[in-house]
Amino acid sequence: MRDMEPDQLVELASLLVTLMIFFSIDAKHRFNRKPHGERNLFHTISMVGGIATAVAFAVVWVELFLPEENKSIDVLLYFLPSSIAVLAALILAFELLVLHKGKKKPPNQRENAPAQSED
Repeated sequence: MRDMEPDQLVELASLLVTLMIFFSIDAKHRFNRKPHGERNLFHTISMVGGIATAVAFAVVWVELFLPEENKSIDVLLYFLPSSIAVLAALILAFELLVLHKGKKKPPNQRENAPAQSED
């Protein structure tokens, strides 16, 4: 496998930080409720994606600051967790966009508001 240049590692680290933000926002809303049914699957995917992102970021961070002569980390060590994290983010985005589309509709406040007479 080819080695990644430091600027490529910085770009990968920025992608991973963005994914960490995504998973932390997702966790804030998802972990407030008890998982059951299909939520349990997406709860697990969110946890796996967050852990994979953290592992990949840690490996990239170590690789970025290792001296040039000690760089022995294989590309697969950050490619696999990064791929798992991206796949988990795509699955969760699909779940948010498609599966929740018809479930919650905001209440129409005009229907619930008392009728006002025009004087």
